[in-house]
Amino acid sequence: KQKDNKMKHEGNVFNARKVFFKKKNNNLKFLLRTRYDWIDKQIDNYINETQIKSPKIIELGCGAGFIKFFIKKKIILTDVKKYSWVDFSTNAEDLKKIRNNSTDILILSHVFHHIKNINLFFINAMRVLKKNGIIIIQDPELSFTFKFIIYLMKHEGYDLTANPYYNFKEYKKTDPWASNVAFAKLVFSDQKKFEKRFPSLKIVENSLAEFFIFALSGGVVAKTFTINLPKFVLFLFHYLDIFVISLCPSIFPWSRRVVIKKIK
Repeated sequence: KQKDNKMKHEGNVFNARKVFFKKKNNNLKFLLRTRYDWIDKQIDNYINETQIKSPKIIELGCGAGFIKFFIKKKIILTDVKKYSWVDFSTNAEDLKKIRNNSTDILILSHVFHHIKNINLFFINAMRVLKKNGIIIIQDPELSFTFKFIIYLMKHEGYDLTANPYYNFKEYKKTDPWASNVAFAKLVFSDQKKFEKRFPSLKIVENSLAEFFIFALSGGVVAKTFTINLPKFVLFLFHYLDIFVISLCPSIFPWSRRVVIKKIK
């Protein structure tokens, strides 16, 4: 329930931008730099493989629009709400205003768990993507420690019994911030099942990341208390994340990173 949520400023992207522009904000900027560096690497891989020098890139659910401060490529920003930094509004489910076979790359950074009709999203993603186009997804991973923090903070809910492919037709009438943080785990932990359901799509990367650096960030939009740390300490935590996640992948990761290619 929202009244039990211990995070502050839920859904307030204007406050998120205000906090972001403060000088002493190493933790959050380190987390975002790590996320967007990974996304930028996937874009560069696509450019190198396809030799398309200026791919059409669309971010879905851009929220506070932070991607523009980290990736210096032309990226079209979309969201369900038309903020001043958003190019146009659209639902991730129907992708209206995006023409068929027109897009090289779709980006969803911590948006996937907010999608109410995942089946419809992938159908329309296949519609708008060019052949060999890719979907880049970063989303919460429902590990043991992430379950605990959800229980503690009561920020977002999860339901591991939910059918992620349920054809929910009333998605436009729901709260855009409503979510099920189990979705990435439910959909992508079984790669063969996903590719059988969507034979035109192939998962080319499916990895786990982020523990300490996510926890120390203080939150991207919704906020909680954190202590600003020097960059060298954050780098130490980053490498510690890599170690503990490789050691215990069911316990420590708080994010899943997925790249999906349209193969036909």
